[in-house]
Amino acid sequence: MSSPYLCTQIQLYAYNKDLYSNYSSAEEKTHGLAAVSLLVAVNDSVSNSMDAILSDVSIVTYKGK
Repeated sequence: MSSPYLCTQIQLYAYNKDLYSNYSSAEEKTHGLAAVSLLVAVNDSVSNSMDAILSDVSIVTYKGK
């Protein structure tokens, strides 16, 4: 990348609320948590792509909704 950029890490954690009452109880189980980690180098040209990805996080659907 030729222009200045920012390095960042995005971490998402999830648990099945039908099986566990909260994050702490899911954390104690072998398959209680799902995790995704992204390492990102962001500059002006990449920030538009990141905006598209992050805007889609808000449309994640939940069971029963």
